[in-house]
Amino acid sequence: MNESAEKLDSVVKGRAEAMKFKFVNPTSPFESHEVCSSSEWLNGQSNPLEESYHPNVQGQEEFTKLVEGAI
Repeated sequence: MNESAEKLDSVVKGRAEAMKFKFVNPTSPFESHEVCSSSEWLNGQSNPLEESYHPNVQGQEEFTKLVEGAI
């Protein structure tokens, strides 16, 4: 899954930069907050399934801080 996420990030970054937008990559800040860590920022497998492996409330707050810091 990490490899797929990196490929997706690469495509999104390329498109964002082509349109003169800044891309904020959350990979490094999220690394110590993976699923099953003591302070996870991502949902594990969830019900409904489409919420699986997306940022939880804390992850959304931290990602927002990253974006705010970039603008």
